[in-house]
Amino acid sequence: YTDEWWNGGKLIEDWAFGLTRSDRTPKPAFEAVRQQFAIAPYFPLPTTPRVSVVIASYNGATTLKTCLQSLEHLNYPNYEVILVDDGSTDATPDPASRIPYRVDTEDFGSVLLRFGKSDHGFAEQVHANASISQVAAGWKCSLSLGIYGTRGSARWDFQQPNEIHIGRRDGPNEVLQRGTPGFLEDVARFTDTPGGHPEGFPDSHKMQYRAVYEHIAGGRKSPVLFATAADGHHEVRLCEAVLRSSRSGRWVRI
Repeated sequence: YTDEWWNGGKLIEDWAFGLTRSDRTPKPAFEAVRQQFAIAPYFPLPTTPRVSVVIASYNGATTLKTCLQSLEHLNYPNYEVILVDDGSTDATPDPASRIPYRVDTEDFGSVLLRFGKSDHGFAEQVHANASISQVAAGWKCSLSLGIYGTRGSARWDFQQPNEIHIGRRDGPNEVLQRGTPGFLEDVARFTDTPGGHPEGFPDSHKMQYRAVYEHIAGGRKSPVLFATAADGHHEVRLCEAVLRSSRSGRWVRI
């Protein structure tokens, strides 16, 4: 029916028999068969002997639930369903383990920001967005930051930490990579490995500790290049403003 079956542990891809294609989309014959079933007369059976419906499955967990649910609507009063697993490595052997449940956590968030006039005077009313997810399928720990201006934008993603994507309205886009011109002298104290050697989440903790100890060793005269208690307080204010904005559906000034 779904045009998908296995032999010797391999998916047979040149099999084209059935009412649906391999991607489960219906063929023209599907509608013709459906119409015939709809108009076919029903003849009550004189007897209803016990019938076994055997479902053979190999790694069919993604469609198994739909298959089993469809069997609940058979127009026959006396039958049983037997599921035969052919050595599956997914959740097919134990359908009961795939219990649906609603995800209701705070592990996903998307925030839209609008900044005022910057101290350096080169940016005013710039928009930015931040999105965080630890529940999105395929993106278990995703954090992306974007700054969008009138003529261009910049975007950074946690899962590709060595790159910054520059978007231009009237020119070609760019991908800036760590350890290349443009990311040398100004960030030299925050990167150790040469270009081509990735740095990421663990390295950020190392750089944080280095900045703290250098500041202490320098008699607290060097620039404060790490988060302080005041920064933590500002973060709390930001989170509270995000919650107020979410409840009211409007901008909240900080």
